[in-house]
Amino acid sequence: MTMASALLLLAAYAALSLAMRRHAAQAVPDGRLVRHEAPLRIAGWTFLAASLALRLAAPGWRAGMVEWVGLNAAAAAIVVLALLYRPRWLPAMGLAALPLALLVLIV
Repeated sequence: MTMASALLLLAAYAALSLAMRRHAAQAVPDGRLVRHEAPLRIAGWTFLAASLALRLAAPGWRAGMVEWVGLNAAAAAIVVLALLYRPRWLPAMGLAALPLALLVLIV
């Protein structure tokens, strides 16, 4: 559950950052993401809520909340570092996190 929640947070922060014009222009210079701001924003907030729901559904929800806050910080730091050093990797990183989260939940 923790790894799936972390991957969902990574996808959420990637989607939320790509919903901003400046970061979308860094990641995809040809401007293909500009018209997808609203769906990316909705997807980002949905993934945030899903990761929180995963942590609250697990036993020990009090410790899970603390863990979720720490995972938030780690996922945000990974996205910030990706934007600084490899911005073109961000869309692929966000998309790859979703099937991996589903795989972790199944296994």
